[in-house]
Amino acid sequence: DFLMSEANAALGRLQLSRLLEFVQARRTFAMRYRDRLAVLGGVVTCPPFFEGVSPAWYKFPVLLPDQRMRDRVMRALTDAGIECSVLYPWVERGETLAGASEQTRGLMQRQIALPMHNSLEFDDVSRVCIEVIRALVTKEADVQPR
Repeated sequence: DFLMSEANAALGRLQLSRLLEFVQARRTFAMRYRDRLAVLGGVVTCPPFFEGVSPAWYKFPVLLPDQRMRDRVMRALTDAGIECSVLYPWVERGETLAGASEQTRGLMQRQIALPMHNSLEFDDVSRVCIEVIRALVTKEADVQPR
């Protein structure tokens, strides 16, 4: 049953009226992520911004140097109570469409999606960045679960 209820339709209509506001807030958060993570000198690769292009910033994926660092950052964020995820985990596991390259799998093993949602606040983005930076500059042996 793919029918939408009237309540969901009303909610969707209300949210559509605020779509530009939501997208602008997410763009601001994306810029804040990029600016805050820049202190790592390119260790974290953030999505680029292009003139005249306005993505919805549904997710904020970043690339880390390798899977070990990605896993360390994910562990640190999770231990700090911060939700994060791997985008397209089936690609990383090799369960993808025929023709996916080893390079694609390699990229998927290095990526993580940082929090990006409508209830996000500036302090949340700063906290995420602090935990990412802490995880990357702390020696692996010093990383302790919280």
